[in-house]
Amino acid sequence: MKIGRRRFMTAAACTAASGLLPARGVSAAGVELNHTVAAESPWFCNQVALTAKGDMFFGLPRYPDYDQTPCLAKQGPDGKPAAFPGNAWNEWKPGDDGFDSFVYVNSIHVFEDGTVWAVDQGALRADSYPPALSEPHKGAQKLVQLDADSGEVLRVLRFGDDILPKARN
Repeated sequence: MKIGRRRFMTAAACTAASGLLPARGVSAAGVELNHTVAAESPWFCNQVALTAKGDMFFGLPRYPDYDQTPCLAKQGPDGKPAAFPGNAWNEWKPGDDGFDSFVYVNSIHVFEDGTVWAVDQGALRADSYPPALSEPHKGAQKLVQLDADSGEVLRVLRFGDDILPKARN
């Protein structure tokens, strides 16, 4: 069976995040290990986070040809990922200001309180997009806290130029 890079990376990340890999020091030599695919994503995935009760979240970058990808998704009861929180936060389009939507999520994390935090750089990658899309609008660079169950946005911390100044060449 031939497997593409994207599917392999998604399966590897999901397997690692699920805790199914053996502990350090355990040798697999001569022993067949059972592996289970924890999730499959139709989108390029480079981040996985789990809540204590097992809810799986995916950080999904926007790259050329993947502009319509949501930035944050949650595995549904059917096992398939769906945009999370499932509203305008994942509906950014080129030309939007990105103030109340995810543009390019760099990282996701689930804390002990069960909330999901997403770091959004507020613009697309400068090495992949023209300057008009890779320069964040005011207030688009942010840290967003979401309720893992309801998707309610609990807090948005915005980064101004005093915290994230523009790059100097």
